Amino acid sequence: MDCTLCIDNVGSAVTAEQLRALLAGHGTVKTIDLVKAGTEGGLQVAFVAVPKIKEARAMVAALDGQPLADQVLKVKIQKQHGGLGHGGATAGFGASGGSRVGRGVFAGLAGEHARKNSIKNSGRGR
Repeated sequence: MDCTLCIDNVGSAVTAEQLRALLAGHGTVKTIDLVKAGTEGGLQVAFVAVPKIKEARAMVAALDGQPLADQVLKVKIQKQHGGLGHGGATAGFGASGGSRVGRGVFAGLAGEHARKNSIKNSGRGR
């Protein structure tokens, strides 16, 4: 069953290749989409497609809270795909990183994460 990891607080200088190398020791990475989070520090959010939930859990356990490029990574399982019939939740997302529609969904999720983090960090969200 495919799933998507969401990695918050990815530094602006970090590349998809660097993330792939970091994650590869814990499982198989199908695709990585990096999206600018819209924060002042130029942080990015990474959405990583992983083919097996067991591998995704291993990646979360190994990398959540770990430092990378002067940032502390926040790693969680965003979605589990498949098993839904009629194309499942993965419809429209190809192995090459997804369709333009799919990337728009990722960009929307990244904006939502950035907004929530901004509110949390400013103290207004309490």
